[in-house]
Amino acid sequence: MSRAGDSADSCTTTKASTLDEIAIQAITSVVEAYKPLRKELQKEAAERAAAASREGSAKWVWRKKTPEATEVAAAFAAAHAVAPGGLHLFANKLEDGDLEARGWAGPGGTGLTLVHYDVHDVLEDTPLGSWFKDKEEKLRSGKYYFSHVTDMMRFALVYKHGGLYLDADVIMMRPISLSHLNAVVRPPHTMIECAVVYFEAGHPFIWQVLTHIKNHYAINDWTTAGPRALTVVYEEYKFHGPNRDVYDLPLRLAPGTYYGLSLGRAKSFWDSGEVVPEDFAGCEAVHVWGSIARGYLSHSGRKDYYLDEAHRQRVRQRVAALRAVPGCAPDAPRLAPGESVADIADVGAAGLGGHCVVAPPVSAGSCMVA
Repeated sequence: MSRAGDSADSCTTTKASTLDEIAIQAITSVVEAYKPLRKELQKEAAERAAAASREGSAKWVWRKKTPEATEVAAAFAAAHAVAPGGLHLFANKLEDGDLEARGWAGPGGTGLTLVHYDVHDVLEDTPLGSWFKDKEEKLRSGKYYFSHVTDMMRFALVYKHGGLYLDADVIMMRPISLSHLNAVVRPPHTMIECAVVYFEAGHPFIWQVLTHIKNHYAINDWTTAGPRALTVVYEEYKFHGPNRDVYDLPLRLAPGTYYGLSLGRAKSFWDSGEVVPEDFAGCEAVHVWGSIARGYLSHSGRKDYYLDEAHRQRVRQRVAALRAVPGCAPDAPRLAPGESVADIADVGAAGLGGHCVVAPPVSAGSCMVA
């Protein structure tokens, strides 16, 4: 799942005219990372169907050796996380033609499926369903309404359907490891982040997060329905273990798995392109903090979309700098839950030290935080 959406009638929207280079790079990276798996799964299904048709009975297929292609597909599916249902882009102001123009649609489900949604439907059958309907008018008056609603939606979608949720400013470096299911990332000196959420359907921890949002919602707190809710519930699970099933406590992943670029380093990254390679140990995706780049958090409250060529080139340079980080390479060592960079053998040989800086910015522009 990937978010590039908007509330049913919010003025803060993602549409063709505001689909900027940050979102384009992020969405494209997801499609490209998972396209091989989608093709393998389709190939497997087609071969099984053809074999069953030729023999007149699907039972014959199971008595014979599994085709090599099926074994390859099964191995790939076991090693990497993606729901058989495919990839879905939630965006009310985009149309199928917009996806086709970007090459995101893909034949036979190898690409994205566009979903036009209603917030009430998404939140239905969760602790937030009736609560949101009762409080919606008040919530809409808040400064962070759009952020809060999208936070609520991600947890509701993952709770109800299971799978991998990604914000539309997350650059995929390689498919997410299956071992990272039901796990969280807490970068140093901050809260658990939620630009990447990967849980099985019906997980009790996500239910408690949704319940916490309902019971402790703070309209003026940007993090109330996202990182703060995750962090408070996690701490409650950890310190009140006897009252919880120990298996409900999410695993912990190394910060570099998804957040090698921390919030504290995001401004310098967008200013100069500087990255610190050792922060990206075990990297599988990178949250690039579009909120910083676009100025959402500046005092002016401006929103600068990366639409002109100079800004597009800036984004492409930044993404290239991330892909050049050794820890983000397709064959770089991965970190299992509970492991840290110290657990990777020959870290120095992997080139994780030092700093990298891309070429000077094309234009100072107006994309930096004031």
